[in-house]
Amino acid sequence: MPNNEEQFEVRDLRPKGWFWLNDEFFNGYAGILGANALAVYVALARHADKKQKCYPKQQTIADETKLNRATVNLWIQIFEYMKIIKKQRVGKQCANRYYLLGKKYWRKDWDVMLREATSGDVAGGNKRCCHTLHQVLPHASSNRKETQLKQNTKERNRLDKPTKRSSSKFSKDWYDSVLKRFCELKDIAPQKREWLPLQQECKSMFLSGRVPKDILACMEFMAKDEFYQKSFTLKTIRMKLPEFLAGKLHKKDKVPPYFKDWKMPKS
Repeated sequence: MPNNEEQFEVRDLRPKGWFWLNDEFFNGYAGILGANALAVYVALARHADKKQKCYPKQQTIADETKLNRATVNLWIQIFEYMKIIKKQRVGKQCANRYYLLGKKYWRKDWDVMLREATSGDVAGGNKRCCHTLHQVLPHASSNRKETQLKQNTKERNRLDKPTKRSSSKFSKDWYDSVLKRFCELKDIAPQKREWLPLQQECKSMFLSGRVPKDILACMEFMAKDEFYQKSFTLKTIRMKLPEFLAGKLHKKDKVPPYFKDWKMPKS
């Protein structure tokens, strides 16, 4: 009897052609574990459904990532050890079912994992897993320590250095007061082209948070000190000003012989 039912195809509304990948794994763990680990995790994420559950064969993952099956099995064991995934054996044939866990479960105790890998307490004593983790985890530990050291250094420099200000927050009077007193103490009269380097030194001091009061005080100190009075410049003041403000710049008892007869050349 002929089948007169009309054949038709319904529209599939399920989204296809893309999948989710956790940013934290890509930005953090992939750089530590390496490209093979990233490829295996991407393959698992590609097969995962809305409940983050998947059950591809290891050979399928190996064919998709162009890795051998032993490498795929290695990284699955490491992921399970680091609590990135959870593996279950289901069915009569004991097939593997993988669950991609949330990032709050992922292990981040790099130092502890490194000690366990060194002592052979990873994946039931799997030597290859221990060897692989022993190679990659020192980078995670050292990077974390270097990052913390850089942050501590940056914070310490921020506290030690004066607050910077924009060039719009100081006026021409600041230049005039500092440069005028400097020329009086040094008994010089710079020409027009000689003002530019002096102004640049003043500007660098002002932009670093210094005020004319501190600069003039340091200048007066050097002008009265036998060691500095014949040789000090605005650059010397800029370099010695932190010591002067901290009370660590003291008068010199002895003057080097090459400073005794030295005089500032006049323009």
